[in-house]
Amino acid sequence: MNKSLADLSKTIRRKWDIDNFPDLYVEITDQLKQKIRNELKKNNISLDFKIGTLNSWLRTGKTKRRIKYKNLKLICSKLGIKDFKEEIISIGMKSGKRIPNPFPLNLDENVAYVVGHLYGDGGIGLGKSDRYRVHYTNKNKYLLGLFIRKIKKAFPIEDVWKSKPNIVSKAITIVIPSVIGYILFKMGVIAFGERKEIPLFIKKSNKKIKGAFLRALFDDDGTLSLPAKEISLISSGNFIFDIQNLLKSIGIRSKIVKINYSQGAQIFKLYINSRLMFIKFKKFVGFLHPIKKRKLKKLINSYQVNAFPKNYTRKKIIKILKTGPKTKIEIEKTLKRGSDVIYSMVKEKIIERKLIYRSGSVKRYIYFLKKNHHFSDVQINNEKIVAKMQHGRDYQTS
Repeated sequence: MNKSLADLSKTIRRKWDIDNFPDLYVEITDQLKQKIRNELKKNNISLDFKIGTLNSWLRTGKTKRRIKYKNLKLICSKLGIKDFKEEIISIGMKSGKRIPNPFPLNLDENVAYVVGHLYGDGGIGLGKSDRYRVHYTNKNKYLLGLFIRKIKKAFPIEDVWKSKPNIVSKAITIVIPSVIGYILFKMGVIAFGERKEIPLFIKKSNKKIKGAFLRALFDDDGTLSLPAKEISLISSGNFIFDIQNLLKSIGIRSKIVKINYSQGAQIFKLYINSRLMFIKFKKFVGFLHPIKKRKLKKLINSYQVNAFPKNYTRKKIIKILKTGPKTKIEIEKTLKRGSDVIYSMVKEKIIERKLIYRSGSVKRYIYFLKKNHHFSDVQINNEKIVAKMQHGRDYQTS
């Protein structure tokens, strides 16, 4: 199992074929069965299977036995039968419910959204009694209905099993065929315990697919606080850093703090607390949870926004830096507002920055104009700057 997962983790696919899942059991058409029988008689080829087993696989009529895909592929390759994949009617595990053949399976936003919920309030069972059992539990009727619609778009299934509402929590559990859990697990979906990590096919996908995954995850586990002005999510292990990197890849900056519990578990809180990042979160991720969707709108509108002319802040920052290098705090004090735009100006190479102090994860920079100033030409006593910063004071440029 670990070997197959390691191999899959190195492979990025946009489309998955049944060849990637050789241990699946399949049901084939009567036409293909008859074709195999005819080829066996015609060519007098012997196969490494018992006669009784082979006959049971090729039996037509109502009573049909499933055949493992890798065995079917071996038989057809020896007999020279091509295009046999088109004759696969359904797939499944050795026992349990089958589903119509979904291959080739395209990685799209529906698959990403389903996977996101499995990392939230869902999961894939890996015990002896619930092997590959896919389940999703929630009490929000809208999210439950949305999960059912998305899973039906991602995989060709008609019905799902729904539990009765829990007496205490009122939550409902949805269960879908274990063959889907097997496919997702083989694709790298590990949604449990310390091994929990975002699959590579999500990490290397486009913004829409990443957004769909994060949307489902934050719909389940995300929290919005109007008093604290933040969007947050709590998780354990390295998974929280996976989420942070995924957010960063679509332009959303976030912070992580460690939360200490009495049990000594490694619990972390990821949070976003910038209006600009809230706007980006709404654009690229957003919420489908009705209450959280309204809260996000209130959160963005809770900031007092001044109607400044176009590029006002950029021009102001350039004017400030013409007088000499400044720290971020100095720029903010002069502007009397946040200076998030400074990061985009650095990226666009309008201004530059120089690291002047570092202690652990704490870094301090000064900013200066790229064209009009060169750092080496500016008379600044670095030792004096560091000394003042260590005492918690801002430096003043000379």
